[in-house]
Amino acid sequence: MLHASRLAWGPFVLNTRVIPDWWQSFQREDQHRVARARATQLRTPRDESRQNDVTPITLREADELVKTYTRNHNAEDLSWIVQYIRETMGEPLNLLYYHSLFRVFNYTRDKENIEQLLHVITESGEADMGTYALVVDALHCLSPVDTLARIMRMIAVTQTSFGTLLSESGCPLLTSLLHHLANTGKYPSTASLLVVLWIRALGAQLCDWDYVHVLSALLSHPDDFPQIRSALGAFSDFSRGTVSPEALFRRLEDRGELSPPSSPLNTIVAAMRVSLSQAGVNLEEPVSNCVINTRTAGLPSMVEHIVNDMTSVATSGKFNGDLLSCYHVLALLYSTLRNDTAAVETLRYVAREIRRRERSVEYDGGNAALAPIGEYVHHHYLMDIGSVLNRVSMRTLQRARADYAHLAQNASSDVSENDVVAAESYAILFVRSNEEAEEALRQASQSVDLSSQRTRLSTKLLFRRFVELCARHPKRNCKLTPVGLEERRKWGRYLDARDTSLALFGSAKQARDSMKHLFYNDNKLPELRSHAMIERDMNDTAALFKWRRAPTIASLRVRSSLPHVRCPADPVPRHLWDPDVYNPYPQLMLQMSPMDDERVTEDIFQELWHVLMNPSVVGTDQWYLRDTEMYLLLLRCLIHRLDWEAAVHLTLKTMENLTYTYMMDHEVTLMFKEIGDPAGCLAFKVATKLFDGRIIKDGQSKREKFHQEQFGEV
Repeated sequence: MLHASRLAWGPFVLNTRVIPDWWQSFQREDQHRVARARATQLRTPRDESRQNDVTPITLREADELVKTYTRNHNAEDLSWIVQYIRETMGEPLNLLYYHSLFRVFNYTRDKENIEQLLHVITESGEADMGTYALVVDALHCLSPVDTLARIMRMIAVTQTSFGTLLSESGCPLLTSLLHHLANTGKYPSTASLLVVLWIRALGAQLCDWDYVHVLSALLSHPDDFPQIRSALGAFSDFSRGTVSPEALFRRLEDRGELSPPSSPLNTIVAAMRVSLSQAGVNLEEPVSNCVINTRTAGLPSMVEHIVNDMTSVATSGKFNGDLLSCYHVLALLYSTLRNDTAAVETLRYVAREIRRRERSVEYDGGNAALAPIGEYVHHHYLMDIGSVLNRVSMRTLQRARADYAHLAQNASSDVSENDVVAAESYAILFVRSNEEAEEALRQASQSVDLSSQRTRLSTKLLFRRFVELCARHPKRNCKLTPVGLEERRKWGRYLDARDTSLALFGSAKQARDSMKHLFYNDNKLPELRSHAMIERDMNDTAALFKWRRAPTIASLRVRSSLPHVRCPADPVPRHLWDPDVYNPYPQLMLQMSPMDDERVTEDIFQELWHVLMNPSVVGTDQWYLRDTEMYLLLLRCLIHRLDWEAAVHLTLKTMENLTYTYMMDHEVTLMFKEIGDPAGCLAFKVATKLFDGRIIKDGQSKREKFHQEQFGEV
């Protein structure tokens, strides 16, 4: 996931602010589409009479186009706009444009253009530390065999040329090295921690990307943490959070971490010794850091320690980057690693930072200047957090309720109105009483514009979030209706008859006749001999082989084959229809404890279903029949409530507009597992014609197949 770091905008790939919209691809696509249209307008040849119709481009707008093309790695348009700036606008090219081209060439692994561009920058004498950091990133992208050795030589040459590795924004080359180590699987996590100590020993603060890559290396490789804890977790000779480079080197050497001599750790330690000695750093002097000698017992506590260090640096005003964007990236990283609870709990960090800034403004007497860009909560963060709210427990959801509401009030960004509504609509998931649920449904119903033929996106989002709320509160102890039970039994018999006839006759001609007989006779084959004759033959066989007793007909009818072991004797599980048997599903599969305080006691989905089925309230658009996500949410609510008839009706209507995909099939299968009826999934798919359960003869012609489909149905 963190390979998307190249989407950042800055003088080179890494030494820039963390952007908060990594996963909001549609916004980047829209920006790129607008930029392409503007470039097409500028490059289209026009006659003199229409030349005045084209609005001349300003340098600031041209820089924005460069920014957009760089983010989307559009080498063709980026090269054209840079050429336009130099030739048409007459502006001199500076490192901003050279580095943008460098980044795109790195992404496309265009080795020839990389070498040519580096030669141009070097000949012009404008190469700075950011240029050499781009060279390190080029080595990372091109991935030669000796990548680490070449990067170390580049760092040594740069330090010799400039006399230092420090710049105004930290240590660009070491940040690029940290990016390489954290995003390449062959390096241990200890290597990233060594680079962090290297940066701190030079006297620089970690930038936002440094923290992001350290957290990525630790969270992506949790199996390495026990080794990190035992090797680097505690140094008794130093206070917590401090260690000298020499003590760290001795510890690694004593534990055998630096062998063989060609190992990555040994290469980094050797380069680190030379670099620190050249910078005049005393290797015996303790260095404050946030990753070594943390004295933490587990990985979550170590991550908490690193986040607290990042927060304290930002509070002191020495942080290079936006703290809120780093929290956003941490949430995305947790969600990528399927730790949705930890992703939601990052709300605690963001809310704490927002309240701290509010207190600082109040302390200044309200005379503080307007906050710069990035100082507010971005709506994309709320959208990303909201997308995982339906995958966390109710307790986690209620803990995040107050923080989410506070952040929604303080969110500020340049997104569209629909994105704002999408971010704020997730507040419906925090409903915790019947009154709040009724109010949320009323607001969604009132947002419908009956004068328009098409339903607005904001209305769709409100209804979608309300259905997600209904899916979080399934009704307890549901039972099938008599009609639904009969349909479930009928299609279950159909599948049993099909399987039995296939097992007996395969694709032979008599398979369909046998299937029809089995279907109408409760899956019982026609008896060729009477029970008396069968019992007499079994008694004779028992006497012939001197068995103690002959087997009975009833014992022979019991299923004992492997696929049917532990299957219920009833064709439909009793908890689905028997009032004397308690139905623990889907709460059991969803791990919803009956001891949890359930404040939403009414079945709010029934009211929503009546609203959706009423054209006078929601209009005649029926947009939910063309929305895959909405269909799956509605189907989940119906199946959880065992409303077989409504689920079949919804599926038949929806499949007139949508195509049944593998992902939809996976979700439907999961729904029936959640209600404790996995066998009912196939029956449902046959009933809704999602699955063709009819027997097709081998080698039949199209005419025979057509007549079988039209007139030969069971």
